[in-house]
Amino acid sequence: ADAWQIDLAQPAGNLYLAEGWMPASHNGARYAVRQQVELLLDLPDTGGQLSLELFGPAPAVEIWLAGQRLGQTSLSDIGTPHRLTIEVPPQLATALVDRLELRFSQSVPLARIQTDEPALLAYSAGEEMGNHARIFINGRNVARDERGYNLVAVSAKGGLLESVVFDTHNAAETATGVSASQQMAQWLTQWPAGTVIVGAVRDEASAQLGQDAVDALARLGVRTDLRGKFRWGHAFIGTVGNTASDSAVEEAGVLQPALVAVGLPANGEFISGGVGKVEWQSR
Repeated sequence: ADAWQIDLAQPAGNLYLAEGWMPASHNGARYAVRQQVELLLDLPDTGGQLSLELFGPAPAVEIWLAGQRLGQTSLSDIGTPHRLTIEVPPQLATALVDRLELRFSQSVPLARIQTDEPALLAYSAGEEMGNHARIFINGRNVARDERGYNLVAVSAKGGLLESVVFDTHNAAETATGVSASQQMAQWLTQWPAGTVIVGAVRDEASAQLGQDAVDALARLGVRTDLRGKFRWGHAFIGTVGNTASDSAVEEAGVLQPALVAVGLPANGEFISGGVGKVEWQSR
């Protein structure tokens, strides 16, 4: 095509990302957790102009393709776009997949960026969709990553209070005769108002989930009742005392992993920079 545009903030933007990127966008851009990352593009070998919408927090970035530096620009903070237009010479983009390298000048600890509230990310995959549960606080994975509901209690400032897991697939009871669902309900109701609870299911959590645990989740604003939804993923971020039925951020499903975030969707403890729209114009 003579001209095209890619918006990396949209879900289809995942198709153009190599490793080292956050799993979701934030305020119109996709951010990197590594200092050097790549975009996977299909550029005409006839050459043309490539325009990128770039973001900090790294103070600068260089753009490379096929071992050749094509351009560089200064950057500022997160959320402030900088437009860089570069010339791609003919016969440079000849690979089956053109790996456009972004070499940010530095990586910044995420905790330095997230000063007002923590960056929270949870994603959940049932047995058929990856079989994992991840919960990140400012880029650090704190989930137990075991079968059932992986839950984390977080203070308002982002401190980890406790990380637990309840296997609500298993019918076994403890020595005291308490089921995993009952234990989960008791754990959820112990926290004071304002405590943030983040949850992610791994593998399967529906078979022995009881009304007690469903009610306890509802008191966080969580709407999803996973009973009858075998091997569904479920991820949520809710707050104790915020009982409105839609107050929690949540996602559930069986055909793809569930992912939710508050703040930057960071799956690493550092951030280098971001990209929004990428535009191409042939010669």
